[in-house]
Amino acid sequence: MTISLTDSLRSKQRWFWWGLDALTVVSIGVIAGLLWRRLVSPPAYSIDDDFRATIGQVALATQAGMDVYFALIGLVGGAVIGLITWFFIGANRWWMGLVAVLGASLAGLIAAAMGMALGPTNFLERVAAATKGDLVPVDFTIHSWVPWLLWPGMAAVPVLIGSLIKRERWINYPPMADASSQSSVDGSQP
Repeated sequence: MTISLTDSLRSKQRWFWWGLDALTVVSIGVIAGLLWRRLVSPPAYSIDDDFRATIGQVALATQAGMDVYFALIGLVGGAVIGLITWFFIGANRWWMGLVAVLGASLAGLIAAAMGMALGPTNFLERVAAATKGDLVPVDFTIHSWVPWLLWPGMAAVPVLIGSLIKRERWINYPPMADASSQSSVDGSQP
């Protein structure tokens, strides 16, 4: 069995596109994590004279905003990963949706890890060490798994839409017959 030069080049091209797709997924995850951390400032508990930590309602809404911003970034990031995977890897493979969903899931995990690594952590230790009048920000984290699920969900959308729009090679419609070339059963022209 011999391998031709074109098979070798195709194999190298395939690895190049797979590598470029993986690099894109990691890059989008890192950029999304940095953007998420940049857009959101975690709310803070204030330490009063009795050494009680209190937080206002607006600050609690801001805490829910951390999940909202992560979800919005995931909507865009997941769709971009789905499109890029569709174009880089190839649109005619049945497993394309799985690759896009796994890539977006990985990017979402990277974004969450990046944001949490940059944000404040160890809330309980910081509250315990706080004194009167201090403001102690909450941990920078995702409070629900739903915003993370938007990443793979949105990555599947471009693949599904693309598979519906793309004309497949196996669909062959018979050519329309011209009315003047058809004859009736008795041989007369219509």
